[in-house]
Amino acid sequence: MDSKIKVGSWLTFGYPQIAEIMADAGFDWLCIDMEHTVIDYYQAQQMISAIEGKGKLAYVRVGNGSR
Repeated sequence: MDSKIKVGSWLTFGYPQIAEIMADAGFDWLCIDMEHTVIDYYQAQQMISAIEGKGKLAYVRVGNGSR
């Protein structure tokens, strides 16, 4: 079991470039907040690709499912 503490951050702007910069900043995971922002599915997909392309874990906080 890996006992290293994992550090992450939330993303509230829907730009893949910001996701890529944050992934390069040394975080272990990044969470895209679709519940409290106007990030749409296309933007989230692009952001996930940018995060995973840097070898980091991507999570998504979804809204109520009505989008």
